[in-house]
Amino acid sequence: MANTSRSQDTRLSKTLSWLCRHGAIDRGLPMDPNGYVPVQLMLGLPEFKGVTVGDIRRVVDNCAKQRFTMDTQDGELKVKANQGHNRRLGALLADNPAEMTMVTDDVLVAVHGTYYKAWPAISKQGLKCMSRVHIHLTPHLDRCMPVGTRDRPVSGFRANCELLVYVDVRAAQSDGYLFYRSENNVILTPGVDNTLPAKYFIKVIDRQTGNDILNKS
Repeated sequence: MANTSRSQDTRLSKTLSWLCRHGAIDRGLPMDPNGYVPVQLMLGLPEFKGVTVGDIRRVVDNCAKQRFTMDTQDGELKVKANQGHNRRLGALLADNPAEMTMVTDDVLVAVHGTYYKAWPAISKQGLKCMSRVHIHLTPHLDRCMPVGTRDRPVSGFRANCELLVYVDVRAAQSDGYLFYRSENNVILTPGVDNTLPAKYFIKVIDRQTGNDILNKS
């Protein structure tokens, strides 16, 4: 029964992520400038049939990566994704919402997790926002676990990523690139023209071997 409950919560978490990051407009839901969506309207959608407010609250509270925030505004319960919105939704949000803070001198280096299949393009073109508003990085340099370790989730990259791209945040900021910190401590940058060039890479570490592959491409 416990496994079934966890499986249901995992499915609900994925559905909630999809709606708050990508699907709210298509489902006709209002979204405020900080990305909040009314929970009661959400529960009226077919994707949330049988889901209760308590279910949503449990998934939000138990999310190890703190992907969501719930808040009561003017008597109405709302939920939002802390980051990861696609460009279409991102265009509706404020450029620098109150829930995000500008990174100043407290983050010198941040890490982006990726995979070998993406590395040839990244090594030549840099990191790109792709379908999202921002490039995601983590400031937790000491928590970039070996591949396959899932007991210490880190907001900002997937637990099974193969490569760690270390980015010189200070150098990029000096050249005019903007970096923000989300509520769940993910470092976000829109880049310039949706790109953060490879010249800001310090090293690229294979998580299995510990080898730096930056200059071996």
